[in-house]
Amino acid sequence: VIPQGYALIYGVEDYEFSYTYNSFLYSGNKDLKYTIDDAEALAELLESKGWIVTLGVDEDADLESLLSDIETIKSKISQNDRFLFYFSGHGAYLEMNETEFSSADNSYDEILVLHDSLSTIYPYMRGDQDADVLSVTVTDDTLGEILSEIPVKNKTVIIDACNSGGFIGDAFT
Repeated sequence: VIPQGYALIYGVEDYEFSYTYNSFLYSGNKDLKYTIDDAEALAELLESKGWIVTLGVDEDADLESLLSDIETIKSKISQNDRFLFYFSGHGAYLEMNETEFSSADNSYDEILVLHDSLSTIYPYMRGDQDADVLSVTVTDDTLGEILSEIPVKNKTVIIDACNSGGFIGDAFT
């Protein structure tokens, strides 16, 4: 019996932002090209092979959706199934201030820049330590914890984003 495949695929292109910091208004965009095309192509390929695919693009690729989609998959998947997580979009690394998400030997956390998160991430990068980055995106350690809760033996994680190499660590072994 061939195990069922489940895939969670996210692609984000729309990265407009606007925020005020130290009385200055910052706005702009850091849009990407082809990330949605890549996500849709992978989803189509996997669906053609019989996989059950959850696809989130732009506004459907935020933290709330990610957590909800993971819970839905966890409720359906069995130990012998296969799971694939794919993210195509911006990635970044931030120096976190002694959070539970930063290990003692690494104060930097790599993050997936989900939809509508730049307006929170940029102030943090400019020194606003009150900006709640963790409320809008997911760090490498948190993603590892979330994905470790999916009860399958065979998991594949593909991250097509800057700083994705930093996602390799204890949580993903």
